[in-house]
Amino acid sequence: ITSSELGEVKVVPNPYLVGSLYEREYGILRREPIRQLKFNHLPAHCTITIFTMAGDKIKVISHDGTTGTESWDLRTDGNRVIAAGMYMFLVKTDTAEKLGRFAVIK
Repeated sequence: ITSSELGEVKVVPNPYLVGSLYEREYGILRREPIRQLKFNHLPAHCTITIFTMAGDKIKVISHDGTTGTESWDLRTDGNRVIAAGMYMFLVKTDTAEKLGRFAVIK
């Protein structure tokens, strides 16, 4: 994997609007929406690390799959819902890495 191949990695939707039509609901009894941010065009094996703009690491996701897509529920490693704001992500393989950012609007 080269850095140019990682250039295809995208976060969808960006910006993420909490309460938008993009969020599906669990069902009739539980009205809590399913919050999902997707990382697309990923290599088969990589690590996605999500940081605040201050550089605090809030989530690490290991991706091992053939689909090229990984979902994230907008929760930290400690299972807390993230705040609105700008975030950075780092997609890293053995040979390359890509730094990007996305926004969460509440």
